[in-house]
Parts: sequence; structure tokens; C-alpha cells
Amino acid sequence: MTPRNDFCRLLAKQGLLEPLSATLHNTLRDEGRGEPYTEKIVQVLLIFSQGDSPVKELLATRQIIHRRLILRVDNVSYLLIFLGRHS
Repeated sequence: MTPRNDFCRLLAKQGLLEPLSATLHNTLRDEGRGEPYTEKIVQVLLIFSQGDSPVKELLATRQIIHRRLILRVDNVSYLLIFLGRHS
């Protein structure tokens, strides 16, 4: 196990993914002010998606997946970056 996996596992178990997912959803809805943060949040979620199995299981919880799937269609490129890189 690497320090990165340890860090991701610790933060995921402490509940960071749910508010991070909610914040991503909110930045995509707020077209003007949220734009600078959207890519940064996606990059953080991408790091979590590269974690070990327990981290991926926490990332795949219903609430987090649901938020990603209800994003607006015109913002689908950010969603594809996050979901498509490490399938």
C-alpha cells in the first residue's frame, strides 16, 4: 500500500467524498462562479478513483454516483474526464 492510497482511504472513510461530490454538482450548476473550481474538484475525484478497492467502493456509493449522473448535459465533458480515464 502506498501513502497516496492511505491518504485517500482515510479521507474517504471520514466522509470527504459526499461533500466533494455535492460541491462538484453545485459548481456545475453555477455557470459563472463555479467554473474555476470544477476542474480542480474533478482532479481530486480522479485521484480517489485511482485508489485501492475500498476507496473505489466508497466512491461508488449511490449518493455520489447519483450526483454525477444528474449533471447537466452541456457539462458532460467534465463527467467524461472523471469517469472515462480509469475505467
